[in-house]
Amino acid sequence: MPFSAFTEAEQEAIDKVLEFQRKFAPPSNHAITDASASEEKEMHIALDGNGVVKIDCAIHPASGGHMTQAMVCAANSSDGCHIIHNHPRQGSLSSADWSVLAAHPRLQMTAVNSEGTTFRGRVLSAVCKLTIPIPFQHYFHVIEDEFEKKISCWFENNNYDLGSFSCNNRWLVGRSIGERLQASGCAVFQCIPKGSNEIALGDPRAKEVEQFLNDRCGAVII
Repeated sequence: MPFSAFTEAEQEAIDKVLEFQRKFAPPSNHAITDASASEEKEMHIALDGNGVVKIDCAIHPASGGHMTQAMVCAANSSDGCHIIHNHPRQGSLSSADWSVLAAHPRLQMTAVNSEGTTFRGRVLSAVCKLTIPIPFQHYFHVIEDEFEKKISCWFENNNYDLGSFSCNNRWLVGRSIGERLQASGCAVFQCIPKGSNEIALGDPRAKEVEQFLNDRCGAVII
């Protein structure tokens, strides 16, 4: 079942974490430096399952997966909750995000980067109840590693244009993983690109990058 449009309260939360993000994080098409990485922080805002009532807000280092006790209680309630947070490294929902979603079938999560692009996901209840956890970390490790090798190959073959484009749009990796999780019936995923991310998707180079990532995601995520 596809996601409904963001509620007014959800959009307000998105705007708030975006404002927080832009105070210290570079645009999504800029490399993360050691200096910027040392300042990485995430703001998490939790709303009720209807995306209307604010439950809690927390700021902490961006290592992923953090939930306050109030958020945990809401996520485990019959109504569930929606956590909206910024991603200092500009990517889509992370392996840690997906792992948390798999542990809480009534939880929905949205990540926001500096462009205002939103990545929204929810793991389907039937998948959450599996005895063996889905190895999200493995998926990301394998696909990100293969993507980096492909970028190196493009540079080695003097395809600097495609290599540079890929380096500046690594957020496409998480987007492709999310889309594959949805196609495989594991989750519901949505990406609404904004700013330079939206422009990048219209670039002819994006098709080759997306084709590579889609092929690898299809091979790794069954």
